[in-house]
Amino acid sequence: MPQKGDLAELVTAIQAGDRDAFAAMYDRYADHLYDFCVGVLRDKHDAEDAVQDTFALAVQQLGQLDMHLRHGSEGADLGEALGVSEDHA
Repeated sequence: MPQKGDLAELVTAIQAGDRDAFAAMYDRYADHLYDFCVGVLRDKHDAEDAVQDTFALAVQQLGQLDMHLRHGSEGADLGEALGVSEDHA
């Protein structure tokens, strides 16, 4: 399995059906995303739904995410790759 630190490799592994890679991506981003969503939505249940929806969207758009990571900056993260940032809050 790819190292946790390499998002592009995690995406490639997820595309190949590696469930452990998806779990690693979730573990890496879920808490931060949840905190961000609570800050924006001001509701814990809505934040939980938003995190779930975000990961569902990430899986649906892995091809676009993979392309962004390959052509974007080396420091790209999941939120940046999906076009979500604190600037959009």
